[in-house]
Amino acid sequence: MKFMNVVSHRFTILGLDPDSGWEYAFGGKIIPMHEASITESRKNLYKKNKTTLEVAYQNPEVMNIFNRNAFLTKQVHGNSVYTLEDDLITAEKVSQIEADAIITNLPKKPIVVLTADCVPILLSDPNKKVVGAVHAGRRGTALGVLTETVDLMKKRYGIEVRFLRAAIGPSIGPCCYDVGEECAKEFTKYQNGWNRWTKRGENGKFLLDLISANRDQALNLGLHEKNIFVSGHCTACRNDLFYSWRREKTFNRNVTVAMLR
Repeated sequence: MKFMNVVSHRFTILGLDPDSGWEYAFGGKIIPMHEASITESRKNLYKKNKTTLEVAYQNPEVMNIFNRNAFLTKQVHGNSVYTLEDDLITAEKVSQIEADAIITNLPKKPIVVLTADCVPILLSDPNKKVVGAVHAGRRGTALGVLTETVDLMKKRYGIEVRFLRAAIGPSIGPCCYDVGEECAKEFTKYQNGWNRWTKRGENGKFLLDLISANRDQALNLGLHEKNIFVSGHCTACRNDLFYSWRREKTFNRNVTVAMLR
């Protein structure tokens, strides 16, 4: 998996993986949103304007992603997965479907998840030419949205998990994500218990490590460690690069996108 790090005030990680034929991008502060206009902002997500061009100019290869209609579902912090397989469906129609992950084998169809502390995950099978984009927040992670996504990729496209590649993007780290005990215990169904991904913080809170929780899910599913990339950026710590709900209570969102070439 070839990742090119491009760090600036507006863009963090983007790149091209020629071996598996997919392009991907983890974007920082590029989607201005307001509570009353989130739907409209999604519709206009990839129109040619200063916002998208400011990001995309840094790598001409990735311009191909931003010049197309982006497919984004209505994220609801669950574990439902949408399969994009109708070549004629519009991005606006997809935006009305409740799901927190998208998978597709259609080329030239950018699939997107939005986050502002939650964990964005991209998946790719280089043999079957399938990609997925996952929005894994606390509830989605506890509900196993990554597991549901991989299972559907196996069922729908016959992928072999040992060939699957995963990229875990910028999200809030265990350094900054404190939750109550009841929230932490949502992970008790997983092997070794919820305290595997938590440590006691201050004022009766627990520091929750969603990044490790999703990485461990990937390993438990059978992904090879060498095929799992973790960005290492905490959205709350690096508020200069990313929007963070915990840090600034913003309705702006970071974008994560993948597209088969």
